[in-house]
Amino acid sequence: CWLEPSVRGAGLGARMVESAEAAFVKAGCTSVSLEVGKENAPGRRFWMGRGFADRAGFGLLEKALTKR
Repeated sequence: CWLEPSVRGAGLGARMVESAEAAFVKAGCTSVSLEVGKENAPGRRFWMGRGFADRAGFGLLEKALTKR
């Protein structure tokens, strides 16, 4: 998710994450993954502050698709 800068720091993002995680647990999920840019230090701090960590041995692969 992404929040407008004007509402950041008020706890809304943390509440959204807590709500989503509760729904995931209720649905039987045992883990959750997300993507955050390597250069996005504030975003990484936010997620790591909520228990997320780099996933050892994995990196993101991407391929742009074109219409045929």
